[in-house]
Amino acid sequence: SRNLNGVYFLGDGRTGWAVSSGGAIVHTTDAGERWSTQPSGTAYNLNAVWFTTAAEGWAVGHLGTVLHTMNAGGTWRRMNVNAGDNLMDVFFANPDTGWVVGSAGVVLRTVDGGALWEEKRTLTTFVLQSVSFTGTQDGWLVGDGGEIFGTQDAGASWSWVQPSITTQSLKAVSRRRAEAAWAVGDQGVAPRTVGTPAAYGWELRNAGALNQLEGVHFPDDLIGYAVGYSGAGAILRTDDGGDSWQAQASRSSRR
Repeated sequence: SRNLNGVYFLGDGRTGWAVSSGGAIVHTTDAGERWSTQPSGTAYNLNAVWFTTAAEGWAVGHLGTVLHTMNAGGTWRRMNVNAGDNLMDVFFANPDTGWVVGSAGVVLRTVDGGALWEEKRTLTTFVLQSVSFTGTQDGWLVGDGGEIFGTQDAGASWSWVQPSITTQSLKAVSRRRAEAAWAVGDQGVAPRTVGTPAAYGWELRNAGALNQLEGVHFPDDLIGYAVGYSGAGAILRTDDGGDSWQAQASRSSRR
């Protein structure tokens, strides 16, 4: 009965985890046919989950919660990150290098597999909702108020995208290459990057103002999916890199 806030699947397409409110974690090994609970050791809301290997994973949530497992979720241990913010998303480029973002513009980074998390940085007063990297150097952050930040040095420094292309909250970002990224958010905003590897910027696109979009993923440069809510559960697909979006049947009334 709890809200599921984040999901991650390994490349085999069968092994995955989802995290939810109240600290719940569920796990599947058969592509979602059956799910079993895992003890998280926390009652705080969990918002995102990421696995760097089949055994090692991370989950993040409210009040600075960062959980770590080394046995595929059999046990989870809370890490000290010296932050009490609500953490919204986590992304690892490899087992050593990862980032966490959250409320009040907080950004956390590790370069040693989570043994040490660098002192938190605050980029904005808005909530940062999502982070995505290609490799260890090039990354984007998006958040409420249409905030977009980019880095080309693994997050040692961040550049604020100005002028802002939207004031709508951006809920998710997906990056495939340095010059290829997409974001989605409130009122159907679906901005994307355009240009060449040497010179690219963001342009505003829209997938329909009734769609409140909260997740996006592109398996290749043309095909992408966005999910959210539009009176019922909304799933949208693009086959042209985000030029246009078509609704798919979600079979769900939930966002």
